[in-house]
Amino acid sequence: SKSDDYLNITNGFNFLADINFTNDTGFYSGIGAEYLRNIKGMETALRFGYNTNVKGLDRLGGFSSGIGLTYKKYTLDYAIAPYGEFGLTHRISISVIF
Repeated sequence: SKSDDYLNITNGFNFLADINFTNDTGFYSGIGAEYLRNIKGMETALRFGYNTNVKGLDRLGGFSSGIGLTYKKYTLDYAIAPYGEFGLTHRISISVIF
């Protein structure tokens, strides 16, 4: 996706970081990396990240990864992340730009 909220260090690689504060969890942060590549007219993104808000999860609980595919005005995003006793969580979103 195109945004001014990331730092493009080299062609195709984006690195992201944020710091959050909520009343129930306090401060936590997240970091991530994304690699973008246009393959035959389809923008493809590979993503990896880590979130420090992992109360009740093991040490690997903050890691996540995913893929995004954009073709013309259609986007499909998929992410997978561990979630404690529930095991792995899968998130899928489909977007259309009008």
